[in-house]
Amino acid sequence: MNIRIVSRTKRGIHKAVDRFDTYLWNQKWREVTKKGTGKTFYVIRRGHANVGLFSYVTVAMGHIYHAIEIGAIPIIDMKNYENTYLDRSLLCKENAWEYFYEQPMGYRLEDIGSEDTVIYSYGGPLKYTVNTRSIYDHRAFKEWREIYNKYIRINQECMSEIEKQFKRLFANMDMNKVLGVKLRGTDYIMTKPLHHPIQPTVSEALPQIHLMLKKYGLSKIYLQTEDANILAEMKDIFGDTLIVPESCWYNTEKKQLITSVLQESNDMRQNGMEYLRDTYFLSQCQYLVAGLNGGSLMACLMGNYKDCFIFNLGYYGERET
Repeated sequence: MNIRIVSRTKRGIHKAVDRFDTYLWNQKWREVTKKGTGKTFYVIRRGHANVGLFSYVTVAMGHIYHAIEIGAIPIIDMKNYENTYLDRSLLCKENAWEYFYEQPMGYRLEDIGSEDTVIYSYGGPLKYTVNTRSIYDHRAFKEWREIYNKYIRINQECMSEIEKQFKRLFANMDMNKVLGVKLRGTDYIMTKPLHHPIQPTVSEALPQIHLMLKKYGLSKIYLQTEDANILAEMKDIFGDTLIVPESCWYNTEKKQLITSVLQESNDMRQNGMEYLRDTYFLSQCQYLVAGLNGGSLMACLMGNYKDCFIFNLGYYGERET
């Protein structure tokens, strides 16, 4: 279906976009090719295209929880709506969720038949969902870890590549001796994105890193960061103690989020794969020091740390209580 909206005024353009957005989210984006078996499917959609991989995951987890509560089968649709990881030429052709993960209960969009009931989700996060604040609610976080472990599974192709690279980077290494460190780019410190967790600087993180190294007799540090400045600073301090994955690092001289820089890339699928890989590596460490962000949240969902320290410095733009 092709829709063309023409408007002569700026105000008219905004109204047209609003009407189109409302229209878009009421559409039934599926082609029924078989009869079906009378099941109830809950199709999970996301209305915001410019977000990172783990934002898609955490929002999907809230909808999966809701689908299970109402007795429906969740299917994540990153095929029929624009998203960070789907090239526009592949819209309605490939499901970007399946680039990285299996579907929660094994059913795909193509399994929906004419006699099945389909519920289309709201395009944003539900009220009860996992987010960075959840990490400090131990009871809720335990429940979210169960949801993650049961329904969020890295697909076989990705997992095979991740395991191969893991063996290469950590060859014959005792992971009980490796401290995972996740430091979000200084882009956060410069841009202070509203309602996002305040990130520690390297100097703020160092005392906790040294404490963990000494307390547990750790000999290596696995660093996950996208920021070239943080990498250089940590290398100056820790030298050969530092382990880093084969990734691209970015400078943040301009007031621009690194995620925005990444999204200018021609291969967001590869970027997503590298981010998933690097976070999986982080989750395999037995100890963690990290700022509070989507990556550290996901590492805590994926891993089972013996000890971890997540900085709680508040949120940009929120008044201290």
